Order: sequence, then C-alpha cells, then structure tokens
Amino acid sequence: MDYYITFLFKPSNLNSRKEQRTKRSVQAEANWLSKAVHNVSS
Repeated sequence: MDYYITFLFKPSNLNSRKEQRTKRSVQAEANWLSKAVHNVSS
C-alpha cells in the first residue's frame, strides 16, 4: 500500500490534477467503506 500512497503524493506537474482527483475518489471510497462496515457491525 505504501507505494500507492507515495505515487498519489508524488509531486508531478503533469499528473497533479489527475492525482488530486484520484486522492479524492480514494478518500470518498474509504469513507463509504467505513460507513458500510459500521452499518454492518451495528
């Protein structure tokens, strides 16, 4: 997982917008996943 995070935060002028979009979607997916797990366990 570390290499993926380093890739997301790696400074790059060419891909910065794409990486920001990816970071946002990854965070949104993580939020959704934690909510789903919380709903299942409760």
